[in-house]
Amino acid sequence: MAKIVLSNAHCKDAPGAFYNGTTEYDYSCKVNKIIKKLLEEMGHEVTIVDGGNGSATQTLKYKAKLINQINPVAAIENHLNASDNPSASYGAEVIHYQGSTKGEKLAKNLSNRFSYLPVKQKGTTGRNDLYLLKSTRCPAVITEPFFFSHQVEQKLLEFNRGVDVVGKLIAEGINSWVTMI
Repeated sequence: MAKIVLSNAHCKDAPGAFYNGTTEYDYSCKVNKIIKKLLEEMGHEVTIVDGGNGSATQTLKYKAKLINQINPVAAIENHLNASDNPSASYGAEVIHYQGSTKGEKLAKNLSNRFSYLPVKQKGTTGRNDLYLLKSTRCPAVITEPFFFSHQVEQKLLEFNRGVDVVGKLIAEGINSWVTMI
């Protein structure tokens, strides 16, 4: 049906946020495997790209180059948010490239799916400063369904079921968006 790229957040050498023995990179790898399986069952061609080892800049450039070579209808990178500030905002958010109509529609579709999660809904945000979003030719979004640093949201991730639910919601959101384009 459609060619889709899932990008693992961060990389092995710079794994992002950390909580209770799990890194943001670990989470992203797990959820992307779930999404890939579900999307392939729906008839889509799915590739997972990984930055491997290296600095954050090298990883981002490598992933953007791979995504552009694959030429998908969309790229989705799955993250978790975190903050050292205990009073920081928390909740589910999807980030898109500001000015990308298709990217914004994909972000809104995924954000609507996150409304099924028992977390605060932050909606969508358009940004022009994130390398992956501005360097891919296809619409690209970054999902942030949970805050690693928020006690309630941490508990949701302690059970694999939380990752399974997020994977299912993201797969459904991507599939629904693909049928609209």
